[in-house]
Amino acid sequence: MGSEESHLKLAKLLLKKAKSDLESGKVLQLNGLYANAVFMAQQCAEKAAKAVLAMKGLDVREHIISGYFASEVLSFPPEQWEEKLREVFRSLIFLEEHTIKPRYPMVTPARIWDPEVGYDAAAGEDAVKKAEKILLTLKAYINEVLKGSQT
Repeated sequence: MGSEESHLKLAKLLLKKAKSDLESGKVLQLNGLYANAVFMAQQCAEKAAKAVLAMKGLDVREHIISGYFASEVLSFPPEQWEEKLREVFRSLIFLEEHTIKPRYPMVTPARIWDPEVGYDAAAGEDAVKKAEKILLTLKAYINEVLKGSQT
């Protein structure tokens, strides 16, 4: 992907966008748009994880990134970060399940699932909280471990 400078620049931009997605998710949640809040939470988590991967020299263009995160971040984490990063991983996997589901009706032989009805306040709140924790944890990890110079 290029130099350490470009890795840091990409990571900073991804974290900036992740924060924006999180704020959008909070606004959507407050306005009762729970499916959209869940989607924005997923987007926040994805971008925050991609920021860590960018610091490791990877520019991942896919949306399902938990595998990359596991192999590049969880394989040999600093001991004091291991449990925090495992928690991020679990939440990332949870949110990845909501990459498409909140955006489109799902057609099955038995019914059509409506995301506007299928997501409620609790689901939106849970997703936004998970995303916020992911963002804060990974930002701290980048600054402390990957020397992201205060992203």
